[in-house]
Amino acid sequence: LSGALENEGQDVDLHVTGGAGPIEAAPGGFVFKNGVMYIISCPSGSLLINSSLDLQMCQACEALTYSVNFMDGCVYSQDAITCPQRKCQECAVGAKCPGGKSFQPVVEGAVWGLEMINTTQTYRLVSCPPGYILVRNDDPTGDECRPCPKYRYSILEARYPDVLTVETRAD
Repeated sequence: LSGALENEGQDVDLHVTGGAGPIEAAPGGFVFKNGVMYIISCPSGSLLINSSLDLQMCQACEALTYSVNFMDGCVYSQDAITCPQRKCQECAVGAKCPGGKSFQPVVEGAVWGLEMINTTQTYRLVSCPPGYILVRNDDPTGDECRPCPKYRYSILEARYPDVLTVETRAD
């Protein structure tokens, strides 16, 4: 390994540990500068943590969470990008998230899109197939397609921000 790191600024591929076990760094995920190795990218489904030289790692997203971009939630300044320890995105009620980058709709035909919320890419429900009501509020974890109430049915898809949308509020 030391022979591969002799040239300043050279990208290297390594394995790091974190979460449930070893995580393979993204190709070119490390750079060696001024005698110090820095993590500069992580694989999909994980988050980059680089709040200090001692705390640099790729944190894998566990079950019931996901990550679209390893830089989600990082703090950007004029001099640097700092990625503190943080949690992966919580899965929405209307989806299944077995971990990593995986995000699967519970209802077949439901359409989800990515939205930027603060500094994090988040899946939000865009439409539900006929026979369902689209439920969406300010909290993305509450997004879901609910079956139409008993004795009611819609032959149209429910689309956000159009009609057939139900907003829920915490009381």
